[in-house]
Amino acid sequence: MDNKLNAIPDANPTAQEELEQMEFTKEVRTRCMSGMLMCLTREQRLIYILGDVFGIDHNIGSEIFGISKQNYRIRLSRARTELHNFMEHRCGLIKKSNSCRCSKKAKALRKKGILTEDSFVFNIGYKTKIAEYVEANHEEVQEALDYRYIQFFREHPTKDDFGPETVISEIVNDKGIWQLLE
Repeated sequence: MDNKLNAIPDANPTAQEELEQMEFTKEVRTRCMSGMLMCLTREQRLIYILGDVFGIDHNIGSEIFGISKQNYRIRLSRARTELHNFMEHRCGLIKKSNSCRCSKKAKALRKKGILTEDSFVFNIGYKTKIAEYVEANHEEVQEALDYRYIQFFREHPTKDDFGPETVISEIVNDKGIWQLLE
């Protein structure tokens, strides 16, 4: 991972560029953190995520892995040490004297065309915008769906091919509902 990070040139963004590319920087940060986790062994990754990310204590952790409580604590400590050592010597978020900065990598990856809005995997801001839209428009969507369900019940006695497939295909293919969701 260190070699891959070093292969990405450090492009120094201006203060204005840092503001403009905030979502790209978040994406790079999350990808890098995920990459660091992937450098751990599968067991270390699981123990670290359960122990430190989800806060599972040694009682439950040892049961999940079928090991003693002491062994669970030792394995969690080793996983932490490996991850923290890498970050301590590489990551600028952890130690200001480290040269690696998410914004520098984001600018370089954007410049190369590798990082685009379409390539986001973890962009929380984008997902938040979708959630905000759904929250603001869910009643309209719900009313449209409710109307479709009511229509099916009203038409039930005269519809020869009425069944689950019909309900699904007609709701899924309803252009009005698609327009609301788009």
